[in-house]
Amino acid sequence: MAAHDGNHIVVAAEPRSYREALGGVLRVERPADEVVVVDPSEVPQIRTGDIVVCSELTAAVAERAGGWVLLSSDSGVAISSVPEVEAMADRRGLHAVLEAVDRVATSLAQLQ
Repeated sequence: MAAHDGNHIVVAAEPRSYREALGGVLRVERPADEVVVVDPSEVPQIRTGDIVVCSELTAAVAERAGGWVLLSSDSGVAISSVPEVEAMADRRGLHAVLEAVDRVATSLAQLQ
């Protein structure tokens, strides 16, 4: 695979149809980023610095991800975060998810 200059975004949300759709939207909205869609059981294989969009915050995500976006069961964005920075809370809908990913990516870029 060729080198990639953007972020590496891992979408591991449930249900599968939602994560596939969200992955597709992120690929369109963030073409400079590499977006991969995985089953949540594959999240422990994330790379340090990844942005993870998930429906459950696991220890692996909290420890390894550069930032994460946690989705609630009603498709809202429960919280998005980078180390020690809470970016947003209790927003709903696709726009809120995209905004959360943008905020995490911006925060990560400022840390570099």
